[in-house]
Amino acid sequence: MMISRVILLLALSRAAIAQLPGAEAPKPAAQQPQVEDPLGRGTPRGTITGFTEAVHRNDFATAIRYLQLNDAQRLNADTLARKLSQLMDRYYGEPVQSIDASPTGALEKAAGASTTTDASGRKWRRW
Repeated sequence: MMISRVILLLALSRAAIAQLPGAEAPKPAAQQPQVEDPLGRGTPRGTITGFTEAVHRNDFATAIRYLQLNDAQRLNADTLARKLSQLMDRYYGEPVQSIDASPTGALEKAAGASTTTDASGRKWRRW
């Protein structure tokens, strides 16, 4: 019982001191510096660029590090990376510079994206 009173008293006294004019606020703990991703996956542009460059130089060990794969997909990771790169090369005709280079991506654009339905009934996002 005595220990709980001491803990309560310490907690209350610390809060009370913070209310005194001129009292210094407790210093926040030092933030850990952000570690730079060695593969450049910090932005959408960096992710796409790094992935496609790795596949084009046949570095599939690096390319699959850009993909989020389940256990079954990991068995065919090289093939999946190659096929994804082929699809991107074939169907993405915009310059790489058009992909957002900020860490959060183009969230404001996503809100204004329009949806298009193709002949098969699939929905696609258009920017």
